[in-house]
Amino acid sequence: STGGNVGIQSSSLIVQSLADKSGLDTSLWKRLQKVFVVALINALIAAIFAFGCSMLIDSGEIMLSITVSLSLFAVVMLASLMGTVTPLVLNQLKINPAVASGPFITTTNDILGYGVYFMIAIPIVGNASYYSPVSVSRTISITIGTQSLTINNNQPINLGRSEERRV
Repeated sequence: STGGNVGIQSSSLIVQSLADKSGLDTSLWKRLQKVFVVALINALIAAIFAFGCSMLIDSGEIMLSITVSLSLFAVVMLASLMGTVTPLVLNQLKINPAVASGPFITTTNDILGYGVYFMIAIPIVGNASYYSPVSVSRTISITIGTQSLTINNNQPINLGRSEERRV
């Protein structure tokens, strides 16, 4: 949701400048530079805060904290870009950016945010079993009364039935 929020904020500034033509006195390049600097500052602050919180919550799991903070940084930067470019493109297509920008930006940024997270997480964390908050045993034994059942993760479970159920 951070991506959607950042995108909407950037979009609001651009839509306001499109509505108030006096805000367009500066060149497009200058406006994009200004939006980029603000997005960079916001992304850095959010990433540092997320890194600290992740380190505290996850007992110092450094790779997870790096993944979360880099992902948040990238999502904020991407959302700011989307929020800036979308109203300008819609305005060029003669579509009212004040009406169409919001839903498009929030939906797109939320979807892209997941993609960015996984694109960053997979190379850093690698195998999905690297970080698991739950310790998993290789063998589980369950005893009820005189009956016991042992489950080994590498072997299929046999409950003593010969028939095979298909679902």
